[in-house]
Amino acid sequence: MFKSFGFSGRSTAAPSREQRAATLLQVRCSIADGSYFTIRVRNLSSHGLGGLCLQKINVSEGRGVAVAFRNVSPISAQVMWFNGNEIGIHFDQPIDMERIAEARAWTGPGFAVDKNHEVADRCYRPGFAK
Repeated sequence: MFKSFGFSGRSTAAPSREQRAATLLQVRCSIADGSYFTIRVRNLSSHGLGGLCLQKINVSEGRGVAVAFRNVSPISAQVMWFNGNEIGIHFDQPIDMERIAEARAWTGPGFAVDKNHEVADRCYRPGFAK
């Protein structure tokens, strides 16, 4: 289910809790007042995440935030708990874990060189020693 995040399938959590993917990725959270903060995500599930805030912030429980994963539209969520630099966030709607994993792995179209062009291994420039 969470193979792309390295989830082993073994769960030490209570049976009533949803399986979580232990992962290390960063997300950016925006607050309605225009401020933002970055979270290093440790645990991710389809209903929320837990992690460490990389900036010093003052946010209250129940505060609405928008969580932005790389290559995915922002997801509306609420802060469930905050303790020092640790934070727990609950998504308003469940997310598709496979979509997050695919977006995380996507690197874009990359660069292509036309076949008519070759890399120059030798070049003579007037005024420079050969």
